[in-house]
Amino acid sequence: MPLRIRVILTSVLLLALTTPATAQLRKLNIAYTATSPYQAALIIAKEAGIFKKHGLDPQLILTPGGSLGFQAMMGGDVAMVLADGSSAVTSNLAGADVVIIASFLNTFPYSLISIPEVKKVDQLVGGKVAISRFGSATDVSVRMSLAKVGLNPDKDVTILQIGTQTTRFAALQSKQVQATIITPPFTLTARKQGYNTLVDMAQLNIPFELTALLTRAVTSRRNAKQLPKWSRHCPKPSIFTSARKSLC
Repeated sequence: MPLRIRVILTSVLLLALTTPATAQLRKLNIAYTATSPYQAALIIAKEAGIFKKHGLDPQLILTPGGSLGFQAMMGGDVAMVLADGSSAVTSNLAGADVVIIASFLNTFPYSLISIPEVKKVDQLVGGKVAISRFGSATDVSVRMSLAKVGLNPDKDVTILQIGTQTTRFAALQSKQVQATIITPPFTLTARKQGYNTLVDMAQLNIPFELTALLTRAVTSRRNAKQLPKWSRHCPKPSIFTSARKSLC
């Protein structure tokens, strides 16, 4: 199934889970944790009017990095968060009540790019690599991919938490760091500007639940009867993406 369709399917599932029985618009906060195509579902659904059509008036909040989004959900500031699935696993091991209610990306699509002077991975030794936040998917992916290609992420490089993709790229441009992690299609922009792709993580095929919709278990139980509703809205994503390709 094309990525655009999976993106809208996920947002429709979110709508089905949270829509109340009444016709009144329900206000709620939902966090997304990266400015990338893989988390575009929430923005697309809001701008296309899909949320409103199904009774929701969401406030979409960008929290740079999955760890911040997760903290916001656990603190009650948001009802759900679009983040990596590892947050649910680690939180439950720590005694929390987080569940994954939707999933649609199970590997790293990132690229590790570097300044023009760094052309090979081994030239990163002693250098700095920018991620969003410690404990986020960008952090995990950098560590796993560097280990996969023969570097020790704890000894060979210094990993810095910088923030969003645009902030990380700015740090790369100013040479505050020697490498950072970005997502397509921004990889094309970086390549045109002379930056090198050191690692295409998609080619490494590292299994990882990168993009998932998380909520508290109590929220899931409260809306359990709404789960079957999502299937009735399945035709809508393909209709919408066909008519609105520019938005996707």
